[in-house]
Amino acid sequence: SQSILSATSPKAVAQATRESLASQLPYAQASGLECDLSAGSVSLLAIDDPDALSPRVTEARLLNHFQRENGRLLQEYRYVENISLPSDDPVEEYLRSRGLRTYLNVPLQTDEEVIGFLNLGSVEPSIFGDEHIEIAQEVADMLAVALRQAHYREQLIDAKEEAEQMNRLKSAFLANMSHEIRTPLTSIVGFAEVLDDYDLGEANRFAHLIERSGNQLLDTIDSVLDLSK
Repeated sequence: SQSILSATSPKAVAQATRESLASQLPYAQASGLECDLSAGSVSLLAIDDPDALSPRVTEARLLNHFQRENGRLLQEYRYVENISLPSDDPVEEYLRSRGLRTYLNVPLQTDEEVIGFLNLGSVEPSIFGDEHIEIAQEVADMLAVALRQAHYREQLIDAKEEAEQMNRLKSAFLANMSHEIRTPLTSIVGFAEVLDDYDLGEANRFAHLIERSGNQLLDTIDSVLDLSK
């Protein structure tokens, strides 16, 4: 569904994914998981299963569930048709305790990088056929792109807000610098002008130099502040 790709936030992505899955696949529970092997973290995209993560299933166990023997994340779908029997896999045991009897994990890939998984479960064993798996893969591909776009959009918003904050700080700094420099300099120029009005002999020449140099410095400060805005 194109509505997945046009979603503008992870929450909207989850909603669009839910609508697309519900109209095409016979599942009971669905979730999206984003995985970061380098950080050892897993984050939940609650499509329609807010309890997909549980204290019983730690992030380490989830990552181990989705890893191959070489330590990399699965790059192909995994379909377990019947989990009615006890298993050594704590993830499968958790799914079985929630009444599920089959599950399908489909990798979310962008540029050949696996960033997570679309997970579907059903209370009926062997419920998903080849056509269902193909649809799930298509949805997973769109979900991966949509999540990456949503994260980029969030990064752009954060960068924009940071830039605006820096601009506000710069404006405050320039205003403060202008005040702190111009105020004493204006006083110096003013006193030089007063002295220049009196006949002080050689001192008048120095007073005139102070006045002229002060005014030149004020002009320079104004030019620098104008360029900095």
